[in-house]
Amino acid sequence: MISNNKICAIVVGAGAVKNAWNPVIRALQQYHDFSLTPDGANSFLARVVYLLRWYASDNSEFGKEQLRLHLDFLNDIKVSISKELKDSQRKQEITVRENYEEIINKFLIPYGNKFMLITTNWENVASDALHAILNKKYKCELFPLHLHGSIDNSDTLYLPSEMTKEPYRTTEDEQHIGGMHGSVWRGLEKAHRVIVYGLSIDPLDAELGQTLACGWSNKCLEEIIIINPSHENVAHRVNLLLDRKRDIKITGYSPDKLNAKHDYTITRHKANK
Repeated sequence: MISNNKICAIVVGAGAVKNAWNPVIRALQQYHDFSLTPDGANSFLARVVYLLRWYASDNSEFGKEQLRLHLDFLNDIKVSISKELKDSQRKQEITVRENYEEIINKFLIPYGNKFMLITTNWENVASDALHAILNKKYKCELFPLHLHGSIDNSDTLYLPSEMTKEPYRTTEDEQHIGGMHGSVWRGLEKAHRVIVYGLSIDPLDAELGQTLACGWSNKCLEEIIIINPSHENVAHRVNLLLDRKRDIKITGYSPDKLNAKHDYTITRHKANK
């Protein structure tokens, strides 16, 4: 029996999408004279962010000129990434992984009839696929929350190591990004179950961790399900973010072994043992 009162949220990352980095690497390859890797792309983007911060703090004429040049460079990068992702999505080079529908049918649909999708991905692959799966059984609209921005507006793309408050960001962009983070944690405050799929919760993305921690600190949350080849590592990071006043059930699954459950729950209160 599906509950009418239960809300299930699914949080997806790049690991939920096949070939997720291919279009990004193509967009950034023009700036390099050797073959780029996903790790290299991350390193390159993080350095761009560092240089923007550096020159934003330099009030000299040289600093101001370099900031202007680097902001133009940042815009070129975002436009190029958005174009490649749009083309790749249209050509179906990037798609959800084969087990995505099985995950939705096993952990999401049986739980309740209220869903929310949060994604750290710039493209719409996971949201389009979820909408198609849900509409096999329901007539519904889906309004995904793009925590790190969306290719629908390249200005919103949020690069590795960035935060909402950046010295080079306009007030308008800061309010837009901050508003999205606020929408995510307010949405999570109503969730009873959360599925974390293909997202490592990287320790260096502290703002992502804080956003999830704020959303998970609520009286509704009952369990978090982690689907990731490295589910033990992700579960440890999840437990670090949870409110110690409550015991939240934490389980992990490898994407290719969805029937093999691993329990990572930390029981802090004797009454719940």
